[in-house]
Amino acid sequence: MKPGGDHALDHPVPVMLYECASGVRRDDLVDGFLRGSGLEILPRWRLTVTNTIPTLRDLSMQCQVPLIAAGVKKALYAIQSDPQLENRFTVMRLPPLQSGAPFVRMLMAFERWLPLPEPSQLRQPAFAQYLYDLSGGWIGELKDVLHRGLRYAIQHQTPCLTVDLMQAAGCLSAKERRAVDI
Repeated sequence: MKPGGDHALDHPVPVMLYECASGVRRDDLVDGFLRGSGLEILPRWRLTVTNTIPTLRDLSMQCQVPLIAAGVKKALYAIQSDPQLENRFTVMRLPPLQSGAPFVRMLMAFERWLPLPEPSQLRQPAFAQYLYDLSGGWIGELKDVLHRGLRYAIQHQTPCLTVDLMQAAGCLSAKERRAVDI
């Protein structure tokens, strides 16, 4: 299981999942579910909107892997489209991360998956505070901000993310983006 591939910018962490019979450890599958946003099952056929939910349900039953779903309202609608899955999940709204240690742990998790040649040191206090101010502590906002900076860094062949690079990439907080959209 490793990130990368042709769609690395569109799907930050494509994950290969093998059939249970191939001997993939359950821990690897769980790790893949927790990290993955793009899923591909061998033999090479793509999961689509219509077969993703049933495939994940079947995979979780066959491999005895518990599913934890986190996402946006569209993900909730997908879960609600399948009565079996809808009964398995309790919907909870996650609060934003607090500034400090929880946010820094999240930054460290994101940094492990940045496909850049040098570490970006996201956990440095000034950089962490900058990212917190942009994201408001919301994981989805943080992902979007880092994704925008990552695209810019790759396009400009920059070895790591910095506050200056993020500003040059035009990263705005959600509040600033909404003000521009109006």
